[in-house]
Amino acid sequence: MAFEFITQYNSPNYTEGRQGNKPQYIVVHHWGADGQSFMGVVNWLCRNGGGSSAHYVLEDGRVACIVDPEDTAWHAGNWDYNLVSIGIECRPEMTAGDLRTLAELIAEIWKVYGKLPIIGHKDIVATACPGRYYSKEIMCRQWQRKDPHLYQHQRALMS
Repeated sequence: MAFEFITQYNSPNYTEGRQGNKPQYIVVHHWGADGQSFMGVVNWLCRNGGGSSAHYVLEDGRVACIVDPEDTAWHAGNWDYNLVSIGIECRPEMTAGDLRTLAELIAEIWKVYGKLPIIGHKDIVATACPGRYYSKEIMCRQWQRKDPHLYQHQRALMS
């Protein structure tokens, strides 16, 4: 992994297990307004009594796993999708480094769970999320269908 993998933060806002389900999707999110900090978002999603979380929070070169992917994070706004997806919160500015880190994280997830389809939050509920990532997310789906080597192609195109 070319990114720092941070595991010291744990969100209390999740449900243990997946009620017998396995991950079937990766859901890409953006964490809201430009200018919010990585640690600010990690702390927000890890606060007691919060109504949302994600499995991962990322920015260029850093990924925090705040909910174990074997558990159900509250990220999709739809319980059925929460049960069958892995949620990734991304920095809304969407720099080339953020995209590289997202591609690397997806490659790592695929090593464990197989080639899960990548969808945007707005594919599940009416929202602007994942913002700028949506067009890149659609491209990822196209690469995924056409070429089994998504990771190498993403890295080359995003460098």
